[in-house]
Amino acid sequence: MRPHRLSLTAFGSFPGTETVDFDALAEAGLFLVHGPTGAGKTTILDALCFALYGQVPGQRNSARSLRCDHAPAGAGPSVTLEVTIRGRLLRIQRSPAWQRPKRRGTGVTEEKPKVIVSEWQGSEWRGLTTRLDEAGDLVGGLLGMNAAQFCQVAMLPQGDFAKFLRADGDERAKLLERLFSVKVFTQAESWLAEHRKQAGREAQDLRQQVDFAISRVEEAAGPDLIATLTATLTT
Repeated sequence: MRPHRLSLTAFGSFPGTETVDFDALAEAGLFLVHGPTGAGKTTILDALCFALYGQVPGQRNSARSLRCDHAPAGAGPSVTLEVTIRGRLLRIQRSPAWQRPKRRGTGVTEEKPKVIVSEWQGSEWRGLTTRLDEAGDLVGGLLGMNAAQFCQVAMLPQGDFAKFLRADGDERAKLLERLFSVKVFTQAESWLAEHRKQAGREAQDLRQQVDFAISRVEEAAGPDLIATLTATLTT
């Protein structure tokens, strides 16, 4: 996955519209997101995760609202991410649920969460889906991870990577198998294990046949011949 551009409006700690150009930052290779406490570092990562999965990491996902409390009254929260995943350039536009002031009268009304997923095809953006479940399946399938797994291995500043390190062996093995496409190696391991068992069974059968043949020879030769051969071999 390679993010290209992230825009967020009235989201998290940003009341206005902010844009992060990851392509410009990545021209020199690695880059660092830094700043004093409250500068909005976590919001950028939250916006990235929200664009992909429609949720943010950890306890913040259970917050009452993802909308910035300091945004203008009628400004709705939204996130737009342009990202390449497995060679496909996607644009994901999401907005969380929020309480919008009524256009007539007083009070508020709830705006439902929305998503628009488009793909750059040829020379234009073409819509793929506006359904939340289909968008989640598409992104999760391309990345090979669900939201919880993505937060464990990608959202390092959120501390969720520690949960991955403390997970039991089976859980980590399942995630790593999905991340690194080790299916061919697990199949080879299974093939070798099965053939080892088969070779052991064949060796045991052959040993039993040899022991049976020796037993038949001993019975046919009788005790006198066996004693004579033993004496010859020891002299």
